[in-house]
Amino acid sequence: MAARTIDNDPSRVSFALKKLGAEIADARKSRKISAQSLADQINISRPTLKKIEKGETGVAFGTYAAVVFSLGIADRMGEVFSSVGQKQESTRSEYRSLVWANPQADDSIFIRAALQKPKIIVLADIVRDYGLERVMKEWEALKETIVGRKVAMDVTRMLKHLTS
Repeated sequence: MAARTIDNDPSRVSFALKKLGAEIADARKSRKISAQSLADQINISRPTLKKIEKGETGVAFGTYAAVVFSLGIADRMGEVFSSVGQKQESTRSEYRSLVWANPQADDSIFIRAALQKPKIIVLADIVRDYGLERVMKEWEALKETIVGRKVAMDVTRMLKHLTS
């Protein structure tokens, strides 16, 4: 039987936790649950919950799982971790509706389309596949446009969350 290789690339682990943390924060906020209320519910401190929402690596994975199950988003946990490391092509395929009129659009157009309709999970995938520097370059070009100004607050918050 062939030996199985283990992928323990710290940057991928960190990225996966940031992505999971963003999912947790979005789920909590969309359900209008306060951070303190959720922390109390699963018997952790509010600062620990905030660390989880930032995707920090120093929190026990069991604590991440408790939050995920408490919010009822356990199905997302597997999706988040399995998606880390996919290639750009699968990201383009998954989010093909961003450039539906031109599936052969170059990467710049694809990235800008994602920035124009910001969703944390989409931006996390785009940053993972194209790199933060590339996404920030496209954001700089887009943010002074009419569309860019409309989404500036959301995109800035999401990019800050992904890089913290």
